[in-house]
Amino acid sequence: MTRTLFHPCCGPDILQSAQHFASAVDCIEACDLWPGLPAFMEARLGFQRSSEAEHRFQIEPSDGTNHSARNSPQFTPLGRGKVIEGSCRIAGSTIPRVRIHLHDAVEALNQVDQISVFFFRRDGPSEGEGSSGIPFLGSTLFNRVLAKLSPDGLVVTDGASMSGPASHDALWTAPQEADPVGRTFESFGRRLRCIRVLSTDRTPTLIWQSQSDS
Repeated sequence: MTRTLFHPCCGPDILQSAQHFASAVDCIEACDLWPGLPAFMEARLGFQRSSEAEHRFQIEPSDGTNHSARNSPQFTPLGRGKVIEGSCRIAGSTIPRVRIHLHDAVEALNQVDQISVFFFRRDGPSEGEGSSGIPFLGSTLFNRVLAKLSPDGLVVTDGASMSGPASHDALWTAPQEADPVGRTFESFGRRLRCIRVLSTDRTPTLIWQSQSDS
């Protein structure tokens, strides 16, 4: 099974996620509306393009319902974007498959089969400058991420400015703790454990690992 790093709403932060997890994955799925992302990855990560194609898709309702009904009248008209494919060489390690999605991040999630590393930070749930307005740590989308997360997969996040009670609220409360390593929670049928603090700049970014039953 392909080991995939999925980094939605990434911007220049793709540099950090790719460099930190290059040895743990063999595919990168980067997604952002920033048109400069391919050139940035070429300059900083050695990305080499092999193909580029227009992508058309149905935009899902904002309330997150009816995700599987692709032809439902509840969908708004087709959106457009690009998918650019290629490869990356990072610190001497070749990532043979890289896809850059220059379109809606939820649509990009639909195209990912399995996630080994889900990287999402510094992207608050409200609309505005510096934010996609897509609540990937909200219950609806996070449930879908977990459904695609591999049995020992990683969730890497700073909580993305989320707040309020939820079954998985440790994702945004644990970064405030003095020693979050070892903290666990169960949500949507999965158990996650904080195994490491990745960085402490701004709000600390934590690495959570899915725990198997064994």
